[in-house]
Amino acid sequence: MTDLRVIDHKIFDEHLEYIEHVKSTFSTELRDGSKQCEDRLYLLRLSLETTDELLDEARRDLSSALEDDENPDSDLIERLIEEVDELARERNQKRSVLEDGSAAFRRLNEYAETATHDFNRAAFCASVSMTENKARYREYLAVDISAASVLGSPSQPIGPGSHSGVGPAKPASAFRKVSPARARSRPTLPAGMEWVPLDALDWSDTDDNLEFKKADRDKIRSMMRTFVETIVPMMSVDPDLSPDRLAAVDARRQLMPGDPDSLIGAWERLISGSDRIAIDTSRGEGQEFSIQSGRHRILAARDIGLTHVPAIVSQTTKCEGKHQ
Repeated sequence: MTDLRVIDHKIFDEHLEYIEHVKSTFSTELRDGSKQCEDRLYLLRLSLETTDELLDEARRDLSSALEDDENPDSDLIERLIEEVDELARERNQKRSVLEDGSAAFRRLNEYAETATHDFNRAAFCASVSMTENKARYREYLAVDISAASVLGSPSQPIGPGSHSGVGPAKPASAFRKVSPARARSRPTLPAGMEWVPLDALDWSDTDDNLEFKKADRDKIRSMMRTFVETIVPMMSVDPDLSPDRLAAVDARRQLMPGDPDSLIGAWERLISGSDRIAIDTSRGEGQEFSIQSGRHRILAARDIGLTHVPAIVSQTTKCEGKHQ
């Protein structure tokens, strides 16, 4: 059995890119082959039309020669008869080739249609298989981004208060220290950012019925799910994960940055953009952290059961929270 620990995770993306390359090459070759056959048939039709014109002209000349009773030219008549016979044979051969070529062209188009359908299906199945293998690979590596580390239990209250309402947060001093093993279950964030526990925040000025103007609540929830279910595991496996790689995945899936499932969109909203979630800890140790920016994303995070969010922390105080 192959030891997945020695496999470069980037090989999965390379295989997916190879599948797309072969698919594109296959389609191009079929399209080029069809175009070449069509061009040859077109030239053959032109040649047949030319032969028909020559044959008609030779027949007219022969008819004129036969009707000239006063100056019959037996040599001319014999030569014209041979010319008409030769052109007639040439025309019949070209017609036969054109008919066979047209039939072959129809068969080629039928084959191309069937082969393209079959190949697209095979490429899709291969892509699905590779995607499933990527998921198994992450699971094999035991990347601990699970309900015990990033997501809270859906059946239990999430964050402060309950899932449906905003309640008082527990002071940061009441949180137990996170064990080193658990701390490693979340990937390292860029400098100045930390995983902030939701139950360390001051929710007093954050209404659960806060109006969502720029994007509706469901879209922001989807964006948060995309981040925690896809990007966080990728960051854990690849500490040097680049936005270019996320953009490439989006391009293959034909997603724009504004789409809820866009990886680069979620990355910019939470990790690299100018409007990231910002938390202020200047109230001091044992006090709730104030939310400076990102209330809508924080509410959406709590809605889907997250216990921590990535945020810019304005003080050096570390966020030590309990896992739910």
